[in-house]
Amino acid sequence: MDLFLEKLGMRTEKHASIAQFSQPNKHLGWARTSGGWRTWRGRYAQVAFVLAAWLGMGATAAAKLKLTHVVVTSVTRDDLDDGGAGQFAGTLRALRRRLGSEVTIEALVPDLRGDEAALKTVLEAGPDALNHNVETVSRLYSRVRPGARYDRSLELLRRAKAHSPGVITKSGLMVGMGERRDELTRAFGDLRRAGVELLTVGQYLSPTREHHPIIRFVSPQEFADIEREALGLGFAAAACGPFVRSLYRAGELLSRVRPTPAKPS
Repeated sequence: MDLFLEKLGMRTEKHASIAQFSQPNKHLGWARTSGGWRTWRGRYAQVAFVLAAWLGMGATAAAKLKLTHVVVTSVTRDDLDDGGAGQFAGTLRALRRRLGSEVTIEALVPDLRGDEAALKTVLEAGPDALNHNVETVSRLYSRVRPGARYDRSLELLRRAKAHSPGVITKSGLMVGMGERRDELTRAFGDLRRAGVELLTVGQYLSPTREHHPIIRFVSPQEFADIEREALGLGFAAAACGPFVRSLYRAGELLSRVRPTPAKPS
């Protein structure tokens, strides 16, 4: 990442970075992603990304890269009273000021501890899409996502659509964690009832032995079946496959619902 920042002319001592991103398709996500990161480890994922960034830094990088879609994300920020909503809003507004309307912007948010005011803060900053991952089926939450609640995640997505009907809502799950297929179908139904339009489903890969174990590997054929089922349940678009993650070709998935605005000639 240091070289990446140097190429953009943005490498300074204040922007020192460490990159250790345990995700199998990071090359498909990073070029479409912008935001500030801090170290985080959970039972099902591992991110050790440290990037000291000002609000305008992401906007500058996105403009220099001539991106057509930008994802703004963060780890869970329970250390902040608003769950990081203010940082999201500030970054979204900085991006919009710099990039204008010809770039689509997606906010991938944590559950904000169910704070409706925090969610409104993010939505009123004007993202084109609001993404929040439920990650797994309800039964596995206490084991896989301690501290999170399945119903709270669904409620965040439902509130997002109710508050901002024009914002595309999106969610994702990992499979191979011990879920049953009928539970997956039920989760899809829950997401559709919450108004979610875009879906990602990928293979869970345990970063270390201390994380939740891989129970099974899902075959490409089953992923194809899962995608057909999701589309049959009414999702406008779905990306399902072994290497799919929430950021996987995010702009392309959104463009199936909302075409990327053409840049002025």
